[in-house]
Amino acid sequence: MAERRKPLVATTTHVLPLDSLTPSDFERLCLWLVSREGYERAEHLGAAGSEQGRDIIAWRDGEQWAFSCKRVRRFGPKGALAEVEKVLALPEDERPVGLVFLVTCDVSANTRQQVRDRCAGE
Repeated sequence: MAERRKPLVATTTHVLPLDSLTPSDFERLCLWLVSREGYERAEHLGAAGSEQGRDIIAWRDGEQWAFSCKRVRRFGPKGALAEVEKVLALPEDERPVGLVFLVTCDVSANTRQQVRDRCAGE
């Protein structure tokens, strides 16, 4: 009997064409990624949630997390902080323990630091 060999695995580095996805398909991809990362009961909120800075909510270790899906070419401090403010404006019993941005572009160190600074006091 001939020995069965596993196929060779070839890897390449390509930028994924996320900007070619529709907004709805991008959010569906994000929902899948959130579930894949081990969050439980991941739920897409749709248009109702986006007004509150949340497109997806999910739980980990009994705590609620929020995810904001951004299919954009640029995501700077102004946009990021506006989304943070929406989440912080939620009633305390609805506020998640964390907010994760899922974006299709690079996010500057300055933007990340401004978001950290804003959330540090909460």
